[in-house]
Amino acid sequence: MKFSLEGLMEQIRNARRSTKILMFFIFASLIPLYALLFLDSQANSAILESQQLLNLTSRSVSLSAQVDDQLSEWAKDTKLLAGDPEILRWMTGDASVADEASVSLRRIQQSDPAFKVAFLMDTAGTVVQSSDPALTGSQELASNQFFQSAKAGNAAISDLSIGHLAPVPAIYFAAPVRDAVGNVRGVAALRVSPEKIFSFFKTDLLGQQRYGFLIDQYGIVIGTSGRQKVLYHSLSPLNATDQETLKQNRNFGAVNVPDLGMTNLAEKIVGARYPGSTNDLFKPTGDQQVFGYAPISSERWVIVVAQPESAFQAPIDAARNNTALFTTLAAGMLVGVIFLVARLFERTERQSLTDSLTGLPNRRYFHDILQRELLRSQRNQRPLSVINVDLDHFKAINDQYGHSKGDEILQGFAKVLTQQVRSIDLPVRFGGEEFLVLLPDTDKEGAMMVAEKIRRATDRLSIPRLGSMPGRRVAASAGVATFPVDAAEGDELLRCSDQAMYLAKNLGRNQGIGYGTESGINTLAKNPEKVHLLVQNANKATIEALAAAIDARDTSTHGHSHRVADYARIIASEIDGEAIDLESLHLGALLHDVGKIGISDQLLRKPSKLSPNEYETIKSHVSIGYEMVQGVDFLKAVGPIILHHHENFGGAGYPNGLEGKAIPVESRIIMVCDAFDAMTSTRTYRKAGSVENALAELTTHSGRQFDPDVVEALKRAVRKGKLKLLSQPPATAAELEALAASEAAGG
Repeated sequence: MKFSLEGLMEQIRNARRSTKILMFFIFASLIPLYALLFLDSQANSAILESQQLLNLTSRSVSLSAQVDDQLSEWAKDTKLLAGDPEILRWMTGDASVADEASVSLRRIQQSDPAFKVAFLMDTAGTVVQSSDPALTGSQELASNQFFQSAKAGNAAISDLSIGHLAPVPAIYFAAPVRDAVGNVRGVAALRVSPEKIFSFFKTDLLGQQRYGFLIDQYGIVIGTSGRQKVLYHSLSPLNATDQETLKQNRNFGAVNVPDLGMTNLAEKIVGARYPGSTNDLFKPTGDQQVFGYAPISSERWVIVVAQPESAFQAPIDAARNNTALFTTLAAGMLVGVIFLVARLFERTERQSLTDSLTGLPNRRYFHDILQRELLRSQRNQRPLSVINVDLDHFKAINDQYGHSKGDEILQGFAKVLTQQVRSIDLPVRFGGEEFLVLLPDTDKEGAMMVAEKIRRATDRLSIPRLGSMPGRRVAASAGVATFPVDAAEGDELLRCSDQAMYLAKNLGRNQGIGYGTESGINTLAKNPEKVHLLVQNANKATIEALAAAIDARDTSTHGHSHRVADYARIIASEIDGEAIDLESLHLGALLHDVGKIGISDQLLRKPSKLSPNEYETIKSHVSIGYEMVQGVDFLKAVGPIILHHHENFGGAGYPNGLEGKAIPVESRIIMVCDAFDAMTSTRTYRKAGSVENALAELTTHSGRQFDPDVVEALKRAVRKGKLKLLSQPPATAAELEALAASEAAGG
């Protein structure tokens, strides 16, 4: 090959040109990457700042809850003291119980001796007895607002007092002592040291560059874990009326309360009703600070957690600097690739914990959080509730309007959940049309209120009529369960909420039911109109729940209808020669007392003999029950069974005085089973009788009140061991032998 300098230079020029093109494309490809990293760093900084603010506010909410719990405990102690019988006798002039009253005062004090003094005041404002002898005989508290309020009949908490009949700052709790007719005979009171409250600041904020304030309703700093020179200063100048009130009550002595000149901060946090955060100049130190605050529900005070802005900003600035370091040109490509992979992994992880349709957290995420919240609730001895919500007839919506409309309903319901719960609650899509809400620090009553809000708000999703396409109401059924009253573990808590939700569906849908005896079927049993509506729209699956509702009227008849139904089935198998409708017999036995829903509890549980009018009212339950079931196709044959189950075999029963075989055989069977269960079950007024005595009683009245064939069938079932008591242990061998001997002798 012929060497050519010109050719070599041309190759060098071509190589340089290629290198420039390559470098251009490399840098051009890095520009979007750097831009993406820069935007991401800004977003991360904003997220971190929001997290910092949320954490600061959460600290104040946590402290607020602790302070609120302590104030509630002291207020409860005061009410217990006011309700002590010995205290009342002492306050009404019975000097013989002076020692007992003194013991009661000392007992209250000894429950927390470092922080508490208990005392009694007469209606003139004189301290007549105290666990601290120095208080006895004093009238210095007579003009104080907390005493005047208690004297007027209301429990009260004072503002903070400094040096007012106490060697240290104190808060007074007062409650009226009432006699049997409600007259106020004096005031029971506690003087407590707020140091126990202030200790929460030191414990909760230990080792952090933060400190806490306790601000009263006037904006006065009455406690702090920070600079003590701000103590007993108001954030902003007080008006003359407030200054005069404080001096009159001697809260802070006889001088005006000095102020810190922070009017802007005072306007934001004093008297705040909701948690929040803000930043402002803190004049005592001359630097900008960030404040998180939360109100105390049982007082007009506010908890404030403060942090210098420099300390607050430090992790945010550090994050920005770290991001800038990672986005330098020297390591740009490598860091960019790693960053993108990390972001992709994070996004994938986030998607694995989120429901793609609604954007709510999913089942996996819920189980992780549930275990954490259970541990926290156990540690803090706080309730934790779960609401299980299921959209009613959702399959019908999908079938009628298509799955796209169904998805739209699910997305809308997810928004409803988010709007109706607090920011600390966790709404999730658990699967299909089933949603859960986890409510920390919420008891069952509070959770039921949230469930009702959700149920009502669901109505907004109802589908309007469009042309020839009919409209449809969207409704939801909810079940509520609460830790620790209903369950001690997560899976058990979910099971309880699930059972309560399905009970709500079985009892008519579009309602919320709490797991346990005080909601659900007990509530239904006390609502005759709702029961009547339920029967008119019943199916066979709801009859079991309805029977339980009937028995729930009285704890002594718990399970009665189900036992009668089981006994009736067994006895029917022992009867020959009569056509028995077993299905109607079973349903009639379950519903034989459904008419008692229309009769008052007072009359049903009356222990004394009924008057003629009252007895007529009781007898009406068979007619009421008959009318209730007549509108239901599959219960039409059950109506006559219910109507005639109190007809005597020999006549003179009610309502029609039928006799013998004119009475439906199913009614005759139920009458015997009803009486047998009543005699062999424990009632509030007597213990359960034996099988032998019950059978003897039935035999005595056989032919007059009871069908002899049914009574004999019952005896055979017991003798064969087919019928065993469901409310107590089965009949013994000796009882069965005695029964056989009685029958052999013609008994």
